[in-house]
Amino acid sequence: MGREIIGLIENINSIVPTWNILGFLDDNEFYWGQQINGYMVHGGKDWLQNIKADIYLTCGIGVSAARKSFYNSIIQYPKVILATLVDPTASINKTVKIGVGSVICRNSTINIDSIIGNGVLLNTGASVGHDAVIGDFCTLITSSMVSGSTLIGECCEIGSGAFVLQGKKITNNCTIAPLTAVLKNIDEAGLYSGNPARRFK
Repeated sequence: MGREIIGLIENINSIVPTWNILGFLDDNEFYWGQQINGYMVHGGKDWLQNIKADIYLTCGIGVSAARKSFYNSIIQYPKVILATLVDPTASINKTVKIGVGSVICRNSTINIDSIIGNGVLLNTGASVGHDAVIGDFCTLITSSMVSGSTLIGECCEIGSGAFVLQGKKITNNCTIAPLTAVLKNIDEAGLYSGNPARRFK
């Protein structure tokens, strides 16, 4: 996912030079000092302790709970600013509100008066209908569809090709499997799959 976000930033820079990409951070020491797609892996989160000037950072983790944990862990670094990134190909109505640290990927669509929380990831082609509310640290995977006037709780993951019917609510910490159809409110955290969606665990 980090490589995809680099591509997104390069897309932004190809239209209006905006970002100076310094490289990656990864807590896995195996990658330290290596280059990935031409960008250096400088170290883990502790590398941020040595930063003297403000630096923008975004999270290339696709799992909602892990992304929330990462963002919470970098609060201790006063020079870090969370970057909010929107690919130039995304279609976003001017009334939409997008929280800090969110990433809106290629060909995503967010319709009128919707609210996107902090640290949200909309992957390629994800769609959010009008007046929807997407909670903090949610992940909408490729080509997922959340219809209008829906309310998605914090740390939910909506799988590839999954569909949420208009006006429905999904509570916090739910995973909706790929190609699942959510046709009723979901009030209990867990994994849901099928058409219509059923809880598996």
